[in-house]
Amino acid sequence: MRQTSRFVFARFVFAVAILCVTLLAGCASKPPTVSFNKALDYAPPKTFAWAGSYPLSDQTTSQQVSPFLEQHAKAATVSALTAKGYQLIDDESKADFVVEFVVTEHQVLKDSGSPISFGVGVGTSVSSNTAVGVSTETGRGRTQVLEQRLAIDLLVDDGAAVAWHGQSQIAIEQSEDNELAAIASTLVNDILATFPPK
Repeated sequence: MRQTSRFVFARFVFAVAILCVTLLAGCASKPPTVSFNKALDYAPPKTFAWAGSYPLSDQTTSQQVSPFLEQHAKAATVSALTAKGYQLIDDESKADFVVEFVVTEHQVLKDSGSPISFGVGVGTSVSSNTAVGVSTETGRGRTQVLEQRLAIDLLVDDGAAVAWHGQSQIAIEQSEDNELAAIASTLVNDILATFPPK
């Protein structure tokens, strides 16, 4: 009986641990916000070009955007879009879409303490019944911080109108250049995951 109780408890703890990991993953990531002109055809094959020689627009005021972010975002975008069947060309006046990057600032609330704590308690009675208690606690203090976020605009009509807009809800972390390539790749792939729209 004791072995059975221990087995049940072990399975319970494993299930709760999986649940907690799932909850933490859900809290940590949010899908990008996307809007687009439904009247346009986005299906490949299509061509794209950059919006000028420097397609990144920095709309932040508190922190300077890394000068290396643009080149890493461009490389990640080429990789993502060519994998989807789109072709990069040099002449933006002949491209189906013109790609522009925008970095903006957003005020967000963040927990100042540990976001979640988790505990499991177990007790065994004389009758060998096992009782389990689970407790969770969320961080109490919250502070307001500024986050930099990346957006990608696909423009039409020689760059005069936005056809598709996607913005990541993942903050751009201030990092060294050797880490920024991976960060830019994560952001771009996060944004373009739902492109083309269906």
